[in-house]
Amino acid sequence: MSLNKNKSFWIVTNLINNNADLYIRNLKIFYENLSDSHDFIHFKEQNNYCIAISSKIRPPINHINNKKIILDGWIKEDCLNSIIADKKNNEIYGEFALSYSNNDGFNFVTDFYSSIPIYYFHTNKNYIITNDIRAIFIYEDFTVNINLESVLYHLGGDIAIGENELPNNNTFFTDIKKIPKGSKLTIKNNKLSTKEIIDYNFETDSSRFIKKDFINQFKDKFKESTIDRMNNGLTAIHFSGGLDSGSVLATAMEKNLDYFCVNISFKDNDLIYSQDSMIVNKVSKHLDKPSYILWADNTLRFQNNLIDNDPLLYIDGPEPRSNSLACLQVDQLINELGAVQAITGESGDVILGEQFDEVILDSLIKHDSIKSAFELFNVINEKRKISRYNIKYYINLYNIFLSKFNSKLAKRTYIKTQWQDEEVKVPEYICQSKGFLANKLYSDEYRNMLDGHRFMLDFLWPKARYFDSLSLNSSTTHPFLDLRLINLVLKIPPHEHLYLKSIKYGSYLSSKRLARESFKQTLPEIFKFKKEKTSYEGMAKKILLNSKPGLKELFLSFDSCLVYKMGLVDRKKFIETLTIYLLKAEDVNSTLDANYQFIHSVITLEIWLRNITMEKKKLIERIKPRKINMKIDAEKIN
Repeated sequence: MSLNKNKSFWIVTNLINNNADLYIRNLKIFYENLSDSHDFIHFKEQNNYCIAISSKIRPPINHINNKKIILDGWIKEDCLNSIIADKKNNEIYGEFALSYSNNDGFNFVTDFYSSIPIYYFHTNKNYIITNDIRAIFIYEDFTVNINLESVLYHLGGDIAIGENELPNNNTFFTDIKKIPKGSKLTIKNNKLSTKEIIDYNFETDSSRFIKKDFINQFKDKFKESTIDRMNNGLTAIHFSGGLDSGSVLATAMEKNLDYFCVNISFKDNDLIYSQDSMIVNKVSKHLDKPSYILWADNTLRFQNNLIDNDPLLYIDGPEPRSNSLACLQVDQLINELGAVQAITGESGDVILGEQFDEVILDSLIKHDSIKSAFELFNVINEKRKISRYNIKYYINLYNIFLSKFNSKLAKRTYIKTQWQDEEVKVPEYICQSKGFLANKLYSDEYRNMLDGHRFMLDFLWPKARYFDSLSLNSSTTHPFLDLRLINLVLKIPPHEHLYLKSIKYGSYLSSKRLARESFKQTLPEIFKFKKEKTSYEGMAKKILLNSKPGLKELFLSFDSCLVYKMGLVDRKKFIETLTIYLLKAEDVNSTLDANYQFIHSVITLEIWLRNITMEKKKLIERIKPRKINMKIDAEKIN
């Protein structure tokens, strides 16, 4: 049984004869009941015999060589012709993995964010293309070889979302590649080529900014983005009580869409750092739709921290989510309640403009709001403890205001403002001899794409930390990543996202003005009165404490710990640092600094390595899809 009855996967391969028969037999054993719910389509591409296997029942799959499409996710219908016509277009809307055939050969297409991954394995004359990496593992001639470069990126803090940011289409396995975001992989005569099909060169010239009615235009685009995603049927809204998920809920309420709400919360009062739980309860009680709180206290630990005891392995790289077991329970609850998909407010912070004080200085100056710019400049310097008696204060002031008249200077000034004292060095317990690069986010290549009006793109790549792990168990969509919305927001002056007079009282209180103004009448509990952002530090501390026995098992023994044996981590220095953080976790008054992210990376990497390096037959049994059987502690509010 699949983890999600609505989750579909597909495989296209050109294996022939005995190899194909054996592969199909192994697939049937791995994916139980495959023959009853999947289509096996035999056809020829050029002179190659091919098989397409799909679990997609709606729409029905016909012969690929008749240009019928295998589609996972959703896409605007009028975008299909544009893709097949091979026009480079930045207006392809949807979240999808798309496969089709034409005179050019086989084509496999990802969406704007590669939110549904497509993996490919190519050796000699054989290939396997799939949106489920497990289908490649099942192939008898595939050997699991870990890509050390990818491991170093993960361990060095260079990537944030698993694989979507790895260079050269890499995954965490040397022989498996992944089609990058907004791109097409074409196979013809057994040759593979990749081409970008979505244009990422957004118009950010300030002369193209729209001049008025920002709020209504934003609301219309956001509604369009959300409605398109929720039209698939009953949708579970991941409602945290914050402004991002609140925008999704408000749209669903106004349009009377088919939904219910699911929230992850904690009974332990030490884990409540804002008024979110109170808001969730208050809002849920006056909805005319069901709403559920899933209590996640008992799942606050690292997944797989006691190897083999947890129900699911995150395969394509270390697990990036902070509370993955609770996420699995939410998926299970959603599936049991009959939803066809979930929807989240992921990347709302970026699109709505949270905590971008420094970035909007340039916008204010260029729009002649000099007084507001000067007031904001002083607020920023107070935060950074730079007084007016410091020469640095006047140098920055001079550069920022002169930048109004010189675009090159504006860019240099903007970069200095954004990256001042921000680079985080890889800690000493991570062995430097492996050749870690400077953090990718701060590389020269990335800096060169910035200017003072691209405040959103500066932070957009990447933000969604969990797309790949979700691909194994639920279909989830993300309205804030809709190209229509992004294109609109990039035409709105950055300072229009904030309440300028409120900045001195805190970045969060002054942020996300467009959403607050759009939905404050629908959900005043959130958009008028929410003044603080949830802190996740309490949850991080609890995860450390609850995982303490498993962490000892993982890291005390040099002989069994793989990050030591691979020469990635210095045992003595790491144990000292981990001990300090375990002590911090017990102290309610302590704070976890940025170094915790490196601790988290080492732990998740060790867990992943222990699983992925086991004998292949055992590994395949370990990752075999099965029904999640975890006790759900959920409360229905209404």
